Amino acid sequence: MTKSSPSLSRFIVDFRVVNFVLGLVWLITFRYLQQTTYYDPSSFFFRWDAAYQPLYSAVREQEADTFLASSQSHKSRLLKGPEKSTVHAAPYCIGIPTLQRERAQFFAKTAASLVDTLTAEERDSLYIVVLLSDNDATANSAFGQHWLHAIADTVVVHEDTPKDLVAENGYQTIPRHHEFAARDERVRRDYSVLSEMCRQNDAEYFILVEDDVIAARDWFQRLQDATPQVNERAVAKHRDWLYLRLFYTETYMGWNSEEWPIYIRNIFLLYAAVLGAMLAIRQVFHMAQPSAKERTSKISKLLMANILVVWMPLFIGLGFMAGRLTVSPLPFGVQEMPRYGCCSQSLVIPSRHLTTLEEKLKQAPYDLPADSTIERLADSLELDKWALVPSAFQHIGARGSSATGGALKSTWNFSFERLYSA
Repeated sequence: MTKSSPSLSRFIVDFRVVNFVLGLVWLITFRYLQQTTYYDPSSFFFRWDAAYQPLYSAVREQEADTFLASSQSHKSRLLKGPEKSTVHAAPYCIGIPTLQRERAQFFAKTAASLVDTLTAEERDSLYIVVLLSDNDATANSAFGQHWLHAIADTVVVHEDTPKDLVAENGYQTIPRHHEFAARDERVRRDYSVLSEMCRQNDAEYFILVEDDVIAARDWFQRLQDATPQVNERAVAKHRDWLYLRLFYTETYMGWNSEEWPIYIRNIFLLYAAVLGAMLAIRQVFHMAQPSAKERTSKISKLLMANILVVWMPLFIGLGFMAGRLTVSPLPFGVQEMPRYGCCSQSLVIPSRHLTTLEEKLKQAPYDLPADSTIERLADSLELDKWALVPSAFQHIGARGSSATGGALKSTWNFSFERLYSA
């Protein structure tokens, strides 16, 4: 029987060792990703039950409830008659439209989370306008509540609301929206009303906040830091901007087909880097042992081919399985977000664009959702879109309050929950 040559035996041993080590690393990495990337919606290991588990948002809801329970001791902020003329314009004006829902109500928690962590000076920098959008506002569970009066600076209702109750609570009235065929038109009209009121209040920024979100403790401090940064970067780019997102959903930030050229480029660069590193190591080894150069040249080429053809695709595939947000997380701070952000849960819009926005929201066709209308306005005027990363708000209405069975919706920021710390 012919014995194997020492070179062949060494090749077999080296081949097995390399495959064993790389296979072990791959399996360990697979297991690690399985345990840690469950919250990434683009991950192969994504788990609905764990990813939608409220952590930080649950804590903030509890803190909001605590604030609401103590609101009876807070003075009403609603000013009547001559008192209104003494109000100084605040730089930030929040507009919140709310409509009585068929199932759970989130508005009270939303409103409380906006103010429960603010200092007196910070609170004075905010002007909060609430629109009770029901035709008869007395149908809304927030109507006449002391906690609402302690949080909002202005409450607006439709004129169908009994006038004596409106006067008693110090609310303002607007003409009733006509009966709309579609919900989208009502939402667009509500946004327009709130935008106009904030513009008339001479605020520098209009902050649109939906009634089913919860704010992080430091949301306002981060906002105050972010708006000047956006303005500075816009000046540097010589481009204006329409909005800054305080909430964005991560559901649409996966491996999108529009970006496949970028992924292919990155894979090519990764192959080039690995090949370059292996060639450099091979050259160093040959220089250290010149007598073994010819004998090991063929073996090293086969080992390199094994890595490039077998293991590189396996590890690249593992990267795609890990998910886009795991492999390429969004940098913290103010970031451009021209696509995929969604939706209108909380947007900051400079006052200079409010008149144009109001006109657009009032124009037909009304079958276009309000958030899509805002997106189209930004695109048509070539205005940039920015976002605050990580999200400063969470959509606690993700488990649809008006949907039968409370089906999970995709409008959720999974990273927000990871801000939670015991």
